[in-house]
Amino acid sequence: MLFATAEQPSFSVDRSGSLGVVADGNVHNYRMYFRLHSGWHGQLKRLQIELPTGQTGGIAIKRIRLLNETSTIFTCLSSIVMAQ
Repeated sequence: MLFATAEQPSFSVDRSGSLGVVADGNVHNYRMYFRLHSGWHGQLKRLQIELPTGQTGGIAIKRIRLLNETSTIFTCLSSIVMAQ
């Protein structure tokens, strides 16, 4: 997942995080702590989700929840990863 802020509005792999997902067809919650990322400065403006290349199956995102700067979690992704 890539993020862009007001100070750095373009996407870059330098401002990203990756998740190890479980592809079993069940709902899983994934959390990304952007505040701890060295590229995190300012206010979040955009998110971009990139799926791995060369993979089969799919993903259904049920909810993306953004929490404020006083929270320890900035992004909580609830998703179903389809079995491959």
